[in-house]
Amino acid sequence: MSTIICNVFPEDMLEHIYYTAEGSLKSANYNIMQSLVRVTSLKQGPDASAEMKLPGSVSSQLAYSFF
Repeated sequence: MSTIICNVFPEDMLEHIYYTAEGSLKSANYNIMQSLVRVTSLKQGPDASAEMKLPGSVSSQLAYSFF
């Protein structure tokens, strides 16, 4: 999911996009309020000519109370 987000949205919007996934839910004991993920940096894909962007790092975030 992180790779899709990196390639669909402009880089300046990544700080506003939060999502969850099975791994983050499991690591937070299935608590959706503690399992949001955000891409925090990008790296170039293996084929530079294709200009594919990959997540360099992601971070786990607590959900705001209105989620």
